[in-house]
Amino acid sequence: MTIQISKILMPKACISCQAFCPKGYAEDQHSPFITKFDKPAPKTQYGQCGKTDNSVFATEICTGYQQEPNADVFAVTNRPQPKQQENSHGHR
Repeated sequence: MTIQISKILMPKACISCQAFCPKGYAEDQHSPFITKFDKPAPKTQYGQCGKTDNSVFATEICTGYQQEPNADVFAVTNRPQPKQQENSHGHR
């Protein structure tokens, strides 16, 4: 018997990449999330990139993206700047 697994709709960014390992939430001046009632911008999920070893926001996009097999992705606009600048290997 084969079990059908539904795909999850996710942005084509770190959050749906096989190399992304979530760590928590951090302050983010470029948060894509909407604020309500003049409250501070919501924190954005961040994690560790298994390819570059950098700390990344879940909303970042890079050239090393590898889609999670159970994700159905949609295109999004990249952030103006990454959480962490490029490491010594030239990656973000």
